[in-house]
Amino acid sequence: MVAAGMYNENINFNGKNIAVMGEDKETTRIDGGNDGPVVTFMTGEDSTAVLSGFLIQNGVGVYGGGIVIMGSNPTLRDLLIADNMAQENGGGMFLSNTSSKITDVWIYFNEALGQSGESGGGMATSEASPVLTNVLIVGNSSSSYGAGATFGEGNPVLKNTTIARNSAANVAGGVFIYGTNLTLLNTLLWEDSPNEIYVKSGTLNVEYSDVQGGQNGIIIETDSTGTIIWGEGSISLEPFFCDPDAGDFSIAENSPCAGTGLNGVNIGAFGIGCEAVMPEPSIINIFDIPDDQGGWIKIIFERSSFDTDTLRSTEIYTVERMDDSEWVSLHSILAYGLSSYTTEARTLLDSSSIADGMTFFRVIAGMEEGNFASEPYSGYSIDNIAPEAPTGLTADGNGQDGIELGWHESEASDFNYFRIYRGLTQGFIPNVPLVEIVETMFIDSDADLQNTYYYRISSVDTHDNESEFSDEVSSSVLSIDGMTLPLEFALHQNYPNPFNPATTIRYDLSQEAYVTLTIYDITGRMVGRLVNELQDSGIKKVLWNASDFSNGMYICELKAGEKQFIMKLLLLK
Repeated sequence: MVAAGMYNENINFNGKNIAVMGEDKETTRIDGGNDGPVVTFMTGEDSTAVLSGFLIQNGVGVYGGGIVIMGSNPTLRDLLIADNMAQENGGGMFLSNTSSKITDVWIYFNEALGQSGESGGGMATSEASPVLTNVLIVGNSSSSYGAGATFGEGNPVLKNTTIARNSAANVAGGVFIYGTNLTLLNTLLWEDSPNEIYVKSGTLNVEYSDVQGGQNGIIIETDSTGTIIWGEGSISLEPFFCDPDAGDFSIAENSPCAGTGLNGVNIGAFGIGCEAVMPEPSIINIFDIPDDQGGWIKIIFERSSFDTDTLRSTEIYTVERMDDSEWVSLHSILAYGLSSYTTEARTLLDSSSIADGMTFFRVIAGMEEGNFASEPYSGYSIDNIAPEAPTGLTADGNGQDGIELGWHESEASDFNYFRIYRGLTQGFIPNVPLVEIVETMFIDSDADLQNTYYYRISSVDTHDNESEFSDEVSSSVLSIDGMTLPLEFALHQNYPNPFNPATTIRYDLSQEAYVTLTIYDITGRMVGRLVNELQDSGIKKVLWNASDFSNGMYICELKAGEKQFIMKLLLLK
């Protein structure tokens, strides 16, 4: 019996048929420290060897990063296997020559590189016949095949398992099988990329399961001996997860997976976890269309639960705008079963420093079952065309009052003011303006003439559009020989925050360290790595341009040697 806490070690059962049980899988953690697989069964352990109640994390192996089972039959239950990596197959787990029972296990955010072929980000098997029951495989990745799971040569069975939102570089975001007789019973596969299941060879038996795209979501390799048996009770319908973005893959009361499995059980790893999905559409975002003169916004809305997966001319969505106190119809689009729709709409005025331009919209779902209105949602448009960058910037540090700056006037008809930025390093990234002025000259009286200062300026129009930055100029009287080093490692809050579309992330290194700076979305999926190198000590700055990313909260993780720091960043476009 193991109390809650963090245990930094790598465990090998070494043939001992004992039960090792943690207090709770979310609070009792075994961290492999990226130094081999976290837990290993390779010495003939039988089903009385039990591992339960743990979070298994940060394991690395050639085959199997989190858990490795070879020639043994242990019992795994009530586990969370997350953030492990395999150089070949089985990022979360690798199973060979086993018929282990695996129950109530969550396999999250593991990765397999598959350097020699098949991989399996969540798990991989070879000549194995495990039985998986109530298993959740979500958010895993593969640089080859089978991001969720790869099954090779055996007779594995998946019961009440949910495989969702896994991503493979080649094929089989969900499941990849070769030479295997795989049975799916009461199992759910949804939103795996680029497709749900790929059969290279072997037999796939699907019974009372929900697979996105149905049989069309299952690909058989050309000229292969693969066979698909699409059995009784199998469907291809939106499962209505309660809140998958927050990790809740239970289903709504009116889900087609509720009570439709074999003998009336639910399909998937979880039962009903929320009330019935409402028939009203829901606007989830309104944002300005970039690089235009304003007047237009985009609306993204989730479908009505009555929206079918076929094109029906009788089912439509109508966009309405609130003009004063009256709803005015703008346009309609056909409903055809998308999980969400995107449309453009006109605004009454643009947002600026004079008026916020906030306008309310709603969407009416005209379904065969009736008409259903979304809750109103507000948004605004802006003029995105910025002035030209200022020209003629000069800096003179010979004056008695400070460093004198001068530049040319702006030719923009909607010019409002200039912003002056100052930095201490050449090529600095302008962040917080030193001052905002209308004139074409400025004396920086706060400059310390012991340093070298670098300047750039921009123009801002009446709609708050900022131009590109001018060429950089500098003025120095005396430069210093060295720089004062930070006293400790630190990650500072990005600026600006919220930001659109770029922000600066600053961190301090008190000594030389190997640094990784990684960006994750709110689901924990890595969306970018800004730094991955050995760096000297000093004050560091990194610019993250998120112009290709969606609005929302992101997580920044800094790892410097043994230090780890986390902070939140908010992108608002």
